[in-house]
Amino acid sequence: MPHFGKKSSLKESKLVGLKQTIKTRSQQHSGAKMRKFFKHGYFVLLLVSVLVIKTARADNSIAQLTIACSANFSATMEQLTALFIATYDQPIAIKVSTASSGTLATQIMHGAPFDLFFSADKAYPARLNKQGIGIETAQYAAGVLVLYANKQDVTLEQLTSSASNLTLTIANPKYAPYGNAAIQALEQLQFKPKRLIRGNSVLHAFQYVDSGHADLGFVAKSVLRPQQQAKAIEIPQSWYEPITQDVLLLSTSSHARAFFEFMQSKPAHTLIQKMGYKLP
Repeated sequence: MPHFGKKSSLKESKLVGLKQTIKTRSQQHSGAKMRKFFKHGYFVLLLVSVLVIKTARADNSIAQLTIACSANFSATMEQLTALFIATYDQPIAIKVSTASSGTLATQIMHGAPFDLFFSADKAYPARLNKQGIGIETAQYAAGVLVLYANKQDVTLEQLTSSASNLTLTIANPKYAPYGNAAIQALEQLQFKPKRLIRGNSVLHAFQYVDSGHADLGFVAKSVLRPQQQAKAIEIPQSWYEPITQDVLLLSTSSHARAFFEFMQSKPAHTLIQKMGYKLP
């Protein structure tokens, strides 16, 4: 019996040792897996960080351009900016703010951070330039005034009568050069509408007619769609002072200069003429 007891103790001792060895190896294997996980996790985190930094740098590398655009030129400007972006030698984002020329000129006078100002006349850019604002001006288009009626055909001869039940809309001459041209045309016609509505801009005046809130309006040809241009009546040039539209370069940015020069290119001129303007 004593001999049997010694063998049993020896077996138990070996069994305990084997369990400890298995436990130790299991812990070592588990620790290796954890170290491997953290190693790869750190690598992934580092990779994500690099991608984020790289993306942020890429976003910062995109050139920025801000343009103040008179309302009559907004549809044309949309196409011009798309053409410029497609052909420019680096990625560029262009933000366009649209309003009447007078409103935009006032904003610029009070420090609005625009790179270029596309006015509906030459007076506002000249006035700003005289006050030391801006670098250079150039004519980019000549505006065309038309009479547009949405729901009925109207001739200029019908408007010569002093008595009328028609509602007419024009751009506010206080802020919009096309409004001044419209007033001059009305004086030539000696036409007195039943009601005269003044829009904040020439685009606003067009919207009055297009929505049916006015019977007809004196607007820029360029704000009309092609099928609308076909039925509009061009006002004789001798009835109003030429609408010379100038751009004022406000920034020393190379991107602003590039867009300024792009406006004198043949592709830009072709598009401007297509939209209903006369070329400089």
